[in-house]
Amino acid sequence: RVNQAQNVSERHMKNEEDITLEDIEKAHILRILSECNWHRGKTAETLGINRKTLFLKMQKFGLTSR
Repeated sequence: RVNQAQNVSERHMKNEEDITLEDIEKAHILRILSECNWHRGKTAETLGINRKTLFLKMQKFGLTSR
């Protein structure tokens, strides 16, 4: 999962003009999930969003929990 965030970040560095806000949001969520050991409650709190909102964003971006 950390590799997912790194891959997204590396791809962005290569093609900065192709970066979308969704790409940045996904990479940020992946980074915070990793830092919080994929604990969704802690991740949501760190991001300042509701757990349900985090869950919906994870579904949208195809992110799966452990």
